[in-house]
Amino acid sequence: MTEQRTVLVVDDNEAVIELLKEFLHIEGFIVHGVNNGRQALDFLQKQHCDVVISDYVMPELNGAELVAILRERYPHLFIIGISAYCEAGELLRAGAQAFLSKPFRLHDLLSLFQNGEYRRHVERLNKFNE
Repeated sequence: MTEQRTVLVVDDNEAVIELLKEFLHIEGFIVHGVNNGRQALDFLQKQHCDVVISDYVMPELNGAELVAILRERYPHLFIIGISAYCEAGELLRAGAQAFLSKPFRLHDLLSLFQNGEYRRHVERLNKFNE
């Protein structure tokens, strides 16, 4: 990566947030974490992020509800859905660009950032910001 990207991890499991924060920080990302969809919406009103990684089962808003709101309000976001309790289709239909089923390997998460879809997404953002 040529410039640091900011990631917001949204999960009601603090251990998941801490693991992803540590792993992605080592990989060069700036990472923040919140425990539910309402906190994510509040956070994004105050701080820019490039990527949101959202769980599905959470209090306040489920992941699909959150993703739909994010897609409408923040079309620039690259959204990755994660869950052990729903099918990929529900989060993808809501607007996520990628999905990982829990438990997942950290390498699989990293590969999402290295695949063509994410790179094309970043290129579109860079052109838009020029």
